[in-house]
Amino acid sequence: MVGTAFTSLVGVVVSLLLSPKVWIALAFAGLLAFCGLQQVRIANAHAELAWLKEQYAEAARQAEADARATERKWQEQADQTAKVKDEAILNINARLDDALGELRNRPARPASDVPRTASTCKGATGAGIYAEDAGLLIREAARADKLRAALAACYSQYDTLIMSPNR
Repeated sequence: MVGTAFTSLVGVVVSLLLSPKVWIALAFAGLLAFCGLQQVRIANAHAELAWLKEQYAEAARQAEADARATERKWQEQADQTAKVKDEAILNINARLDDALGELRNRPARPASDVPRTASTCKGATGAGIYAEDAGLLIREAARADKLRAALAACYSQYDTLIMSPNR
């Protein structure tokens, strides 16, 4: 009796398996399983993308903070360099004012005094230079000193930026 039941069960299963509706059902079940697997993979990909976006945002925030810190440091150094340059220029201007004040002690150039040779010129040496000529030279020297101070500040700022580890 068990053998007959088993045989009839196998016959029912085989007849069911051979029916087109079962094959369609099995194919549909397989397709559903494949779609479910793809949904899981897509969900995992979205979770990984969200994590990567968080990592990127954090890295961008950190880079922004580092850039701002570097910018502040460089600005402080630039301000210090400008302060030193401005102090040097104030010192140059004070010396210029003193030197121009001393020109009152120098003789003015006479209108008719045009010597023929340098040896007969009274203003040809530093000791006998006329006030107008000395004023021109003093102002040019002060201008050159200001340019030298600005150049030194430029070199200092350049060296600071080049030697900076955050370059």
